[in-house]
Amino acid sequence: MKDMIERYVYAVTRRLPEAIQEEVKQELKTNIYDMLPDRPSDEQVEHVLKELGHPRDMAVKYQPEDRYLISPRYFADYLYTLKIVIIILILIGFAVGTLETVIGHTSDSVFELIGEVFQVIFSSIFDGLLSAFAIVTIIFFIIEYVQRGNQTEWHVKDLPQVPKENTLNISRTGTVLSIVFSVSFSVVFILILMDYHRLIGIYVDGERIAQFFNPDAIEIFIPFFILGLIVGLLANIFKLIDGRWTKRTTITYTAHQVLDLILVIAFLTTSALILPEFHIELARLMDITADEVARGFEIGFSVIIAHGHDRHSDRSRIPVVQDCSKQER
Repeated sequence: MKDMIERYVYAVTRRLPEAIQEEVKQELKTNIYDMLPDRPSDEQVEHVLKELGHPRDMAVKYQPEDRYLISPRYFADYLYTLKIVIIILILIGFAVGTLETVIGHTSDSVFELIGEVFQVIFSSIFDGLLSAFAIVTIIFFIIEYVQRGNQTEWHVKDLPQVPKENTLNISRTGTVLSIVFSVSFSVVFILILMDYHRLIGIYVDGERIAQFFNPDAIEIFIPFFILGLIVGLLANIFKLIDGRWTKRTTITYTAHQVLDLILVIAFLTTSALILPEFHIELARLMDITADEVARGFEIGFSVIIAHGHDRHSDRSRIPVVQDCSKQER
């Protein structure tokens, strides 16, 4: 009996602004219990809830202001659906844009490559946003037009379950942003190592006199960076699907963080990563010794590794995922 009331109240308040949800919750529960006898049966509770009407209609009565374009009766569901469709179309557009860039990039320099990657990806995302808004708005307009004046039949058993307290939720918006930016930078980095590493170096009068990366040293890392990209994408997809810290989200996220840290350390501590002629030419331009240049890079890479270790340590503090069902039993 109490469960039905809680579910009905939740179905109403979740459609309202967060600032008034608690007040409406208490008021609505008081009204429901006032309409019930001292020891009501499930049938009596269901009868009262049916008399109150559909949670969508009840939420409209508590709305603090009028809505436009989409009526108050459907506006909360419209926003919820719009959010889901936007996420789906953004990811589809992002995937298509990334694939197009990887296959057909034609840039002549590293900076042009970065600009091309972000231009294609964000153009695809923007198209996805516009498409999502247009599609969802049109669909809800049609639904409302068709059902105008008709009362939708509903049943108490169809009410949504109330989420458990202290659930370790994950922001889906933050996850989408994480996917977009992390994958974008990873794609740029991998493409640089694959096709543009020869363009990085010391230039004098427009002519390259020393190359930075050792092709033989970075070649072995490319498959591992691609693997790290895939594991990171998989971890974010699980976070997006589950919406909270489950066992699989925790495991994949931790695996990605550990793999990421190992790759950074291994890559930056590779002795043959930088070609000797780069040290020599840079030392000549700076009027110091090549050993001092090499030592400077070692210190710089050590700082980067130490900062990366601290950052990964902070991110890895994930709350322990407990089996709530066992506790309830």
